[in-house]
Amino acid sequence: METPTPTINDHGKFGSYGGSYEVGGDPHGGWLIYWMQSIPSKDNNIQYGEYTITNWWDIIYKWDETITNNHNLFE
Repeated sequence: METPTPTINDHGKFGSYGGSYEVGGDPHGGWLIYWMQSIPSKDNNIQYGEYTITNWWDIIYKWDETITNNHNLFE
């Protein structure tokens, strides 16, 4: 017997703002997309005081190169 996939009705708090956050039958999928899209990327022009936020995807996916070249979250 297959376990049913949770629906938006099972997680009412996700639908409280209207619309569906379900992606591929998984309410968690909407959160993952939102979270991944909020990571600063190339040419983001986000200011942090006197600094500019760098491309965090480079830090996440090029970890060894980031450490070797002393890259930071801002420049």
